[in-house]
Amino acid sequence: MKKPELIIIENREDDWYLKNHPKAWAYYNYSANRIVIWKEQDCWALRVHEYGHWLIAVLYDALNDLWEVPWWRLKIRELFRKETNK
Repeated sequence: MKKPELIIIENREDDWYLKNHPKAWAYYNYSANRIVIWKEQDCWALRVHEYGHWLIAVLYDALNDLWEVPWWRLKIRELFRKETNK
């Protein structure tokens, strides 16, 4: 997964998530691979925190692939198939 797009929002009312979550200053959107930060609270610590969410998502995807590839691609699941009459 490539590095997320970083978007700085001037007015939190312009972003649905920030508008509806008043305690949030920023968030990482996994499906869009985007970090959105409210400019008023932008700082290095907040950026590190949000990039941490991205890194965890990258690690999760890698571990998920590592787990699923043997099951599906190497057909390990076929070793456990139960014989049925259907």
